[in-house]
Amino acid sequence: MAELHHKSHEHTLLFNEETGSQGNAPYGCACCEKEVQGPSYSCGECGFYLHKRCAEMPSEIHYPNHRDYTLLLLPLPASKHPERDAGNLIETRHAAHPHPLCFSNPIGFLNCEGCKKSFQRDDASYGYFEYWDCKICFEKVNIEYGSYYCSRPGCDFVIHVKCAIDKKKKGLYGVVEVDNPDEFEESDFLSDETMSFIIRIIKEIKVGDDIIAAEIEHISHEHNSIFSEEIKDNKYCNGCVLPILSSFYYCSHCDFFLHKECAELRRMCQLWFNAKPFNLFTDGVFRCFHCHYMGSGFSYRVNAFWCFCLRCAVVSHSFTYQADEPHFLFFDHKYEMKCNSCEYVMSTFKYRCKDCTFALDSRCVMFRRIAWHKSDQHTLTLAYQDLDDYPLRRNCDICEEERDPQKWFYHCETCDNAMHIECVFGKYPFINAGSKYAYKGHPHSLTFVKKIYYYTECVRCREPCEDLALECIEQGCKYIVIYR
Repeated sequence: MAELHHKSHEHTLLFNEETGSQGNAPYGCACCEKEVQGPSYSCGECGFYLHKRCAEMPSEIHYPNHRDYTLLLLPLPASKHPERDAGNLIETRHAAHPHPLCFSNPIGFLNCEGCKKSFQRDDASYGYFEYWDCKICFEKVNIEYGSYYCSRPGCDFVIHVKCAIDKKKKGLYGVVEVDNPDEFEESDFLSDETMSFIIRIIKEIKVGDDIIAAEIEHISHEHNSIFSEEIKDNKYCNGCVLPILSSFYYCSHCDFFLHKECAELRRMCQLWFNAKPFNLFTDGVFRCFHCHYMGSGFSYRVNAFWCFCLRCAVVSHSFTYQADEPHFLFFDHKYEMKCNSCEYVMSTFKYRCKDCTFALDSRCVMFRRIAWHKSDQHTLTLAYQDLDDYPLRRNCDICEEERDPQKWFYHCETCDNAMHIECVFGKYPFINAGSKYAYKGHPHSLTFVKKIYYYTECVRCREPCEDLALECIEQGCKYIVIYR
């Protein structure tokens, strides 16, 4: 009969091929709280049971949402089995959290791996654990059963075992094998690849107490880029494709701009939704897996499919979203209700409020609070509800089609104009004009252009190029085609 020496229990556990209930008293798993059926491990001396899958869970994992450190598996405390001795401390990593998590058996006391202090079980510090929320599903964590928690002092990160090793999110954690937790050394697995794409710094200046690179050579552009804090009107960053509203680098030879933050981005980073590192790409047209928009700026990718624009790469697993009132949103892949913005049933990435039914899908959560459109000289504000019940004022002031009063829209308070969100953005809001594109249907290089005030005829369909088009940059060539 197979035996197992598990760190959560002092006695040897025996393997059971099938486990059934004894009368009306089913066996409960000491880790997940569920009834034990099928393969399991048990202690013949004290009635301790573990599902086979729970017994074989890693004691340490990495989770993207807590990136820098490992998460520890916290097993059943002594209150359930007082005859067990104090256990060992083993570390694990989970991508949801930056600190290491240790495997602890808090029989009589708790060991903190970070500060090496011990706490009695009946201490106020131990009682505090009882009110922690799981940082994945944001439901209460019952510490009388298994959980992963962060061992660093002052950190309240804790997650259910079932949330940590959800099969649908199996890429979120990684197992760390250590024999002695006291000898465990943290390492930055990105340390050799964290440098930015700045090839060299040509000149530096002092701004206050900081030394700033005044002129750089960046891998994404053939000319040198110069630092500036003079905000440019109607200029967009070639990295994130958002307006230039903060310090930036620009090219004195052509229309190239980069936010300072975008220029300094690391070549590799870890995002909360995957334990694998993402590589930074600075060229090519791609579709973001999160917001589903086509983009021409920088992106973080694992492969051609698992690709994220810079705007979506910075979205956290949980955050406060300010609509008409603030909502604390968190990612929930199981949620299947409608999005409050677009009224569609959500898929892929979805974020719901911890305290109410408010929820947003991955595209709508990225809508900017402030926007602009050529049809209105003022800034437009994102509106969350339409209080005007007069039907004739329900039309979009761009396309003149009727608006759904249940859906969000953009509004100009000065002109009292209301517009569909998709009409304000257009079909390709994040493809930057001037980006180059390789097109097999034409021998010369093409560049993206937006014909805002005059519309050239497309050489293929003979329709006017009203939005985004591809234009030949070869002198004398008048080739232009609508980008579809």
